Amino acid sequence: MLNTSDYDGDGTPENEIISVAGAYTPEGHYYSDDPAQALIAGLKYKVGDGRKIWHKVVSADGKKEWVGRATVSAIVAGAGDASAYETFSCNIRFDRIPEETDITP
Repeated sequence: MLNTSDYDGDGTPENEIISVAGAYTPEGHYYSDDPAQALIAGLKYKVGDGRKIWHKVVSADGKKEWVGRATVSAIVAGAGDASAYETFSCNIRFDRIPEETDITP
């Protein structure tokens, strides 16, 4: 966000959004047999391009989707107390503005 003031206005600063980054942070219990969780867990000790995935988000009403390359970070897969279920979490952040598609039937 860029905060600017111009002489042609009343001097009140305006906010201008100059970049965005869509990110998602799924979390829950870790199930090593789940294909999606296994994919993310397999990236845990990778760097650079090894952390790149294709990510798709579908709107709750099923009418739109957003697809694009993303980077996975902050991976937790299989941590927790001995008496608790193992935890799973990560951060998936689009590298660019994803492509939006209308998927209404």
